[in-house]
Amino acid sequence: MKMRPEQKKVAGYDGGYLAVPAVPGAGKTTCLAYLAAKLLAGDPKNKILIVTVMNSAVSNFKRRISYFLAEQGLPPRGYQVKTLHSLAALILKEKPEYLMINEAFEILDEQQQSKMLSSMVERWLSNNHHRWTSFLDDKNSSSFFKQNAEPHWRKRLVDLIPDIIKLIKLRGLTTDETGSVRDKLKEGPDCFLRWAFEVMEDYDYRKRREGTVDFDDLTNFAYHLLRNDEGVRKRLQERWTYVFEDESQDSNPLQEKILGLLCAGRGNFVRVGDTNQGIMRFSGTDPELFRRFCREHPAQSICVASRSTREIMDFANHFVDWVRNFYIYEPCRDALEDRKIVGVDSSDPTPNPVVEDYGIRTFFCDRDGDQEDLMAAETVIEYARNNRDQTIAILARSNRSLKNIAERLRREKEINFDFVGGNPDSLEDFRRVAYIWTVLRFLAEPFNRDYLSMTLLGLVPGVEEGAENRIRGLIEGSNPEDLLYSVGGEPDWLSFSEYVPANTLPRLQDAFQLIRRWLEMSYLRSDELVLQIAFDLGLEGNERDLANNLCTQVV
Repeated sequence: MKMRPEQKKVAGYDGGYLAVPAVPGAGKTTCLAYLAAKLLAGDPKNKILIVTVMNSAVSNFKRRISYFLAEQGLPPRGYQVKTLHSLAALILKEKPEYLMINEAFEILDEQQQSKMLSSMVERWLSNNHHRWTSFLDDKNSSSFFKQNAEPHWRKRLVDLIPDIIKLIKLRGLTTDETGSVRDKLKEGPDCFLRWAFEVMEDYDYRKRREGTVDFDDLTNFAYHLLRNDEGVRKRLQERWTYVFEDESQDSNPLQEKILGLLCAGRGNFVRVGDTNQGIMRFSGTDPELFRRFCREHPAQSICVASRSTREIMDFANHFVDWVRNFYIYEPCRDALEDRKIVGVDSSDPTPNPVVEDYGIRTFFCDRDGDQEDLMAAETVIEYARNNRDQTIAILARSNRSLKNIAERLRREKEINFDFVGGNPDSLEDFRRVAYIWTVLRFLAEPFNRDYLSMTLLGLVPGVEEGAENRIRGLIEGSNPEDLLYSVGGEPDWLSFSEYVPANTLPRLQDAFQLIRRWLEMSYLRSDELVLQIAFDLGLEGNERDLANNLCTQVV
């Protein structure tokens, strides 16, 4: 990897606290992945935890770290990449009884949580109509205004109260602290915060009754378990030598506290982010947390970027300067930091893109959906015809849009294209990756003959139907351990030679050998095991990306 001077300084890190403010397109993910691989290669005892925001980023990190390790002839192990919620679940596995609900608890996903909270807010609004409409009472307001303002005010409260509940939970208040705040609110005038506490009380009661928790609960429970249980805290502090946090501008108070506790034992903590890119301001995040960390600890900025054209970087820098110096509401002028994006020099192997004219096109259509997709496709086709030496990336909001655009592009024979995430009309990538689930099921229950049959036959595709049925029958009539391991004689699978074509037998031998290999590696952490199976299966490209994503779903 050819690194720029700023990246080299980050890659030279070997311990302690480090802040890395990085502008868009600076290659921070690649740099952080390279650093992780370097530390793992330097000492096989090192273990690294990386926490990032999105599941897609988890997959990206795993792919890049495994690539850098493979370059050095090392297996993809020694690191864990987690979202905050998956990290919280991992922490609670150290002491699951801390949840104080039944063992078969259900985690509400965001859609379930939103639906439940919205219905509870609506019920509260119906039962407390006089309280929230009183804020619309104004002698100078007309009845027409009041009549039309009420539905808008109601809709805003349905959105606002769940956001306040999230902010309360992400403060990490104890039950006593929450009760104290609630008691103080009851003594004062009516307010939004009081309403939120009332809804939250009913919401928490319903979850306890139904044996469910939401993602915010997981984070809250994980933090208090770490803070209050010294045994759990020490075990987890010893598990990881280094803790990295990506997208630190989108960190929230609980995430910062959890990571602070995890790295307190060794004192090795790297945080990377850009507060000018904060995009999750309404989910409890606080960019000031990363700013404060940058002020209190050594920092190494990465300001050189190659992703965008110089016109875009100049505009971004101008916008930051305008906000900081001329924004009409002065208290908001510090919302953005004075960090300029700098283009790469002429010797850089990945120069900034160059366009001959202004690189932004717009078009209007009467409605969104299929018509918008078609117009986007026509715009791409026109540009492709006039710029045959360039490549084009198409980003869309939904798979439906991608499919609509693809259908139009297919009619242009001179235009070649593919899908980075896999062709939406082909399930072959998904089938091959889904086979990993089959292997995992077998490894979890190695005495299950059905799982052994599915795992074995998945490794010898194209077997004639008759031979496939005979193989299933032989497995059904044998002990799995006798097929896989021989004691004082030949393994039982050699008897298959009497029932299957001669050209199938060597493939069966290789398949049984690979299955034994997986059984012997089943001690690995689940995500490492998935990556190893994907490697043994030879998954590349789209399939490899899907396998990396699968790692985030296996606990």
